[in-house]
Amino acid sequence: MGPVASVLLREPLTEEQLSTLHGWLDANGRWVRERAGGRLLNYDFSVTERVFPDLIDLHCEGPRPFSFSDQEPVVYPEEQDSWQSCLGYVSQGGFYISAGCKQPVDHLVLGRLALYWAQTLGGVVDMCGAITPLLPLPPGRHFLDDDHIWGWTIDEVRAFLSTMPGKTFERWYEITPTRRFVSHIVDTDFLEAWLKHPQFHMIK
Repeated sequence: MGPVASVLLREPLTEEQLSTLHGWLDANGRWVRERAGGRLLNYDFSVTERVFPDLIDLHCEGPRPFSFSDQEPVVYPEEQDSWQSCLGYVSQGGFYISAGCKQPVDHLVLGRLALYWAQTLGGVVDMCGAITPLLPLPPGRHFLDDDHIWGWTIDEVRAFLSTMPGKTFERWYEITPTRRFVSHIVDTDFLEAWLKHPQFHMIK
């Protein structure tokens, strides 16, 4: 499996938005198989070079497998004020995109897909994990240290993200009784800049 992301919307997907999404997929990709469940938005899909012709590797390596599925965003009561302050609304709907492979081109395609649909539908992107600088870490650190985010302090992560335009929103969660971790939600201005950054990567 490769990286994942979610497009989060102000309201649940409308039938018109679903029709727009399905029409685009029909025109630009190749069906692999449709799966039961969801609102007809729960299927595997191969992205061909027709979608992003500037990604030369996509043409060389052939169609890239992705999965699209419904997702109901989970917003905890204690997060609602932060959502409203940072993004201007609390998400009520959206969908999930996952890459079937993990090559650099799959990260790029996922980022492009998430950006395109967030811009088209007026949403934001849940990165489904923490955006951090790439390795190497500072001396003496380990990426599994309890008080770090993949080896980085939260201040270092924030400083790294602040070099790009747009907004990021931190969602904190507990993974052990002694360790909390962060996942980032970003707006389209940030993701567009992140796609051009030399350390660009999506989250696996």
